[in-house]
Amino acid sequence: MKQAIIIFALVLTSFGLNAHTDSYTPQQTTGSIVMIDAVMLVSSGDASETIAEIQFFTTGKQLQFTLTGCLTSSCAYAVAYLPRNTYQVVVTLDNGKTFTQKVVLD
Repeated sequence: MKQAIIIFALVLTSFGLNAHTDSYTPQQTTGSIVMIDAVMLVSSGDASETIAEIQFFTTGKQLQFTLTGCLTSSCAYAVAYLPRNTYQVVVTLDNGKTFTQKVVLD
């Protein structure tokens, strides 16, 4: 089952990765992020709201990485290649709303 999830995640993953040093102030909405091993499952919580972008901020609120969204309400991303760290992940939806969650990659 774990291999099927990873293969599924690799098929859906967009590998647009950029390094930045910007700060953020999110506007909250409902959504969820679930980690299964090195796969991050992201859901907007509403089928009509699609995921446009995912940003990884350090605990000091500095933007480190940006992933291109999958433009559907649920996405899976293989994140094993990202540096091990604790991140505040900000998910931006197509309507401009965001939700955040702490993610630990170890």
